[in-house]
Amino acid sequence: MIFKTVRIVDQVSLNREVGGNIRREREAAKLSQAQLAAHLGMTRASVSNIEAGNHAIMLSHVYNIALFLDLPISRLLPEL
Repeated sequence: MIFKTVRIVDQVSLNREVGGNIRREREAAKLSQAQLAAHLGMTRASVSNIEAGNHAIMLSHVYNIALFLDLPISRLLPEL
């Protein structure tokens, strides 16, 4: 049997990369953390923690952010 080597992504790295992508796209759209938070039904502090990679984001929020910013979800997720 031949095994394929695959990259394993740890949760901390994933949180940081997704959070950084969200921040970049939010700033490009000229939106504040408070505006994004209001759209998602969360606090500005929660958005801040997500963008800093300190807090995991629910997949539904990632989809809603992509819809709100009118961009493909792949812009928020790390490349494989």
